[in-house]
Amino acid sequence: MMREVIDGERLSGHGSVAAGYPEICIRDGIGVGGGALICSIQYFHWVDVSVTGEGTELSFEDKACVAIRNGIVLYADGRG
Repeated sequence: MMREVIDGERLSGHGSVAAGYPEICIRDGIGVGGGALICSIQYFHWVDVSVTGEGTELSFEDKACVAIRNGIVLYADGRG
């Protein structure tokens, strides 16, 4: 089940073929259910979440940062 990310949390990307893999979805935030899907991210180790008044920043393994402005970031842990 997808849920919105929370400021300050660290999301795990670990899973398995049997149980499923976690997924991050970025949506445009317009329309029913958060609008259209912009992108989906899978197969990551971990990501730190920072939510501010300007948007959401995802810092992947302290290396790459994705900044989302005017969108919705959702996470599913891969277990259904």
